[in-house]
Amino acid sequence: VQSPRIPVWVPGVWTKPKSMQRALRWDGIIPHKYKSMERMNPAEVKELRKYVDENRSSEEPFDIVVGGTTPGGNRKRAAATVREFEDAGATWWLESFMTSSWDKLRKRVKQGPPRL
Repeated sequence: VQSPRIPVWVPGVWTKPKSMQRALRWDGIIPHKYKSMERMNPAEVKELRKYVDENRSSEEPFDIVVGGTTPGGNRKRAAATVREFEDAGATWWLESFMTSSWDKLRKRVKQGPPRL
């Protein structure tokens, strides 16, 4: 059992003030762009990290959770993709690999994480 509790990551709409203030009261944010289905890019994550650092009152760690699909079959290129987000201030990467084939999914899982 984790004490005092597990971290809570809250969805937050980047750059909507009410949404951002709500997220800042928790342990992390899963950011979403306002009126867009596009994923955050490293420049936007950097702006978000700056906003968090300037507007969060707690001194506790705060996660920025981003994700996407890294290039399959090339761990160095995958690591470079993830590194851009890490350098921008993201603390977690969620790989979003969509496929209709269990064999392709198993192959991708066996490749393992990007080598950072």
